[in-house]
Amino acid sequence: MVKINLVKKRFSVFKKIDQLRNVAVVLTVITIVGFLGQVFFLVGRIVILNNKIDQLSADVSSTQQRMSGRQDDILKYAPVKFILQVMNKEIDEKYRYKDYLLEIGSWLSDEVELVGVNFANKEDIRFTIRVKGVDSYRRVEADLSEIDFGGDNGFFQL
Repeated sequence: MVKINLVKKRFSVFKKIDQLRNVAVVLTVITIVGFLGQVFFLVGRIVILNNKIDQLSADVSSTQQRMSGRQDDILKYAPVKFILQVMNKEIDEKYRYKDYLLEIGSWLSDEVELVGVNFANKEDIRFTIRVKGVDSYRRVEADLSEIDFGGDNGFFQL
């Protein structure tokens, strides 16, 4: 004969139901807390962004007010700027001072300082250097004597 204990079985079934109910309650609480946390985070971000938008709109309006008073100055400046750009372009094309200075600078070492350049005579461009000592001066002389001025790479030719 087999004995079945119904009371004990019922008790274990009720225990499992209670455990599942507790798990469901914990999951529901975690979900609600997570959702409320996200809502508070997003509301905070929206408030911060609205404040930044208000600040930017105030900055834009103040900038517009300042610029509206300067429209005449801007209109006067535009043609002058164009004329100066054309003049600078023409000067750069006609007189290549920057290129000359860069080439002269490439000949000199770090211990030598370029003090002045005289472009008064285009056939004879002279430059002045400052060195820290006699040894540096001798090195500069040796370096300059080794430069090949006959090549097509440079601006200076013999």
